[in-house]
Amino acid sequence: MRTLPNLPLTWIERSAVPVLTGAGESYDAGDLWDILECVERNEAGLVLFETSAGRHRLDDTITGRVLDVSIDGLYWHHVDVIFQELPDKKLDGMVIHILTRDRGLRRDHASTRRRPSVVEAEVDVMLLAPIGIAPKVDSVPVRLVAALHDEVGIDESVPLHLEVLDEQTRAVFAA
Repeated sequence: MRTLPNLPLTWIERSAVPVLTGAGESYDAGDLWDILECVERNEAGLVLFETSAGRHRLDDTITGRVLDVSIDGLYWHHVDVIFQELPDKKLDGMVIHILTRDRGLRRDHASTRRRPSVVEAEVDVMLLAPIGIAPKVDSVPVRLVAALHDEVGIDESVPLHLEVLDEQTRAVFAA
């Protein structure tokens, strides 16, 4: 069981999901880098989608299982990445936790009392600055986080609108 920091939950309404996924699919690698570089260092986010926002492939080399799960939520935050080969150098990174309503994974995470509504399917760590290795920037979760930062706003110039419902809850809907 993971305890999340105190941050608002953003509910992505059904009408916003295709707009968000479409925007994410339209970015090339350069666009993704440009958007993610603008994310504030101390920024974190937690979103749940009313309907699935795509699929994510889990390749569990330990158990030999390969699963294709729905992406039903995301939790992301920044992290300092330290490589064993460069112990004195901290690199800027982002961690994306992929949340799913997949029945099998929910059953695996269930306690004796109840089954959770969503569970963590996988955690991806991504460097935010290229260091000469091929970055894992082109994935559905990364594209969704980029689209959330690029396409959601409170003025008329963006396709998705953010409504603050209370201190701890926000909703995103299509304009």
